[in-house]
Amino acid sequence: MTLLTLFLSGTLTVGNAGWMVAPPPAAIAVTTGSDAAPFRAVAQPVWAKTTVTGAGLVLIGWELWWFLVRRAKPQTAAIAETWQELTITVDGGYQPSHVVVQAGQPLRLHFDRRDPNHCLDEVRFPDFQIAQHLPNNQVTAIEFLPTQPGRYEFTCSMAMFRGVLEVQPASA
Repeated sequence: MTLLTLFLSGTLTVGNAGWMVAPPPAAIAVTTGSDAAPFRAVAQPVWAKTTVTGAGLVLIGWELWWFLVRRAKPQTAAIAETWQELTITVDGGYQPSHVVVQAGQPLRLHFDRRDPNHCLDEVRFPDFQIAQHLPNNQVTAIEFLPTQPGRYEFTCSMAMFRGVLEVQPASA
């Protein structure tokens, strides 16, 4: 062996007295096979296993329902004189988040912002080209005329919080 391979392998080192050969490292004891301690299962009663599994399935089902199936109950705007009016509370989202109005009649939505979250600084109705700033702890009115029946989404400035404006055909 050359001095370079001894040095790179770690057996040749430099000490105070110059170059010296280090003793080989001690063998590392590894236990395998029958010497190793066997895995010992912990006995659990069947009722405990069933209860934990059932609770987990119920929680998974609730999450799926909450995020994928649940629908907000629609709230119809009240008609006062010539305006349709409704107050929407902005606090961790929009309440109500599903608003039903009639087509062809002016609409005034009052946004009562209580949440200081910066995402909720603004409400947007992209289909109506409306973007309105909502000052915190104030009520802001947005007025427009929905003419075409359909479902129109409104969102916060980052589109994290959403609501639906459902415009129904004008009643006879």
